[in-house]
Amino acid sequence: MNYPYANGIISAIENRLFDRNQYAKLYKMDKDDFIKQLLDYGYGRDGNSIEVIIESELAQLRRFLDEISPDSHLTDLFFIEADAINIKAAFKNKFFASRNVFFMTGGNITSEDLHLAVFSEDYSTLDKNYAGLIKEISSLLREIDNPHRLSTTVDKAIYRYIFKHLPLVPNLALKAYFQLSVDTKNIITMVRTQALGWEIDRFAEMFLKGGLIDFSVFMAAYSATDNILINLFKDFYQEKISIGLKRYSQNRNIDSLERYFEQLIINIMKNYRYDSFGIGPIIYYYLAKQAEANNIRLIYSGDEVIGDLTEY
Repeated sequence: MNYPYANGIISAIENRLFDRNQYAKLYKMDKDDFIKQLLDYGYGRDGNSIEVIIESELAQLRRFLDEISPDSHLTDLFFIEADAINIKAAFKNKFFASRNVFFMTGGNITSEDLHLAVFSEDYSTLDKNYAGLIKEISSLLREIDNPHRLSTTVDKAIYRYIFKHLPLVPNLALKAYFQLSVDTKNIITMVRTQALGWEIDRFAEMFLKGGLIDFSVFMAAYSATDNILINLFKDFYQEKISIGLKRYSQNRNIDSLERYFEQLIINIMKNYRYDSFGIGPIIYYYLAKQAEANNIRLIYSGDEVIGDLTEY
């Protein structure tokens, strides 16, 4: 399947994404009727909890993208964050006897294959690329002495893997997506470590490479006053990063900043939504479905007003 055909399919089904009217209807419902209404909308499959239904819908998204993707090696990269969560959980269980046995579905590595690779160093059932990734992580973790450094090491390895496997011929949409993902993650890490009163060395340990924003900017910003910090990021993403940081300086709500960045990523990826000959429309649809799932969670929790939902 080629990109024009795959993107034509995406265009034909985009109108199935939830709109404001559907969200407003869900917002007015009690929790017993909420799940029934989701199913009536055709969202997910039968389940006794909101997470089971959302998980079934996102599993269907994965199958759909696998079916239409002209290059599964690229679309697989969308789902590697689920692998990162699972890899961290598995190695924490191995090295620190962690009781966290949660396995996030939707990644590229099955729980059985991951267990074999982590606990038995048996990589025979893995794709060679993922086998190489797990081997590298396993080697890096041999001297790690605490769970936090383990998580940091895995995150860095995952993003090295992503940027290594981007096409040699630049795919602008894909590169833009992962660069922005890295930049926003680094900013969230910065504000979290600042809020905890940690020194910049702790932040440097967690800094992810591959974004547009150089580490030197973060070095200058880390101990700066709010106004100076905000100004240091004005040259990136048409000042949108600075706008988010200004809001954060006023409310100190990290969750709100994360949601702002989620919206920013979708807004920027809209620029690639109609690129019929590239992966942009597929990325955009994937992000819209993720935002849809998060919106449903927020409405169901009862914590948010309808105007605070992520738009797509």
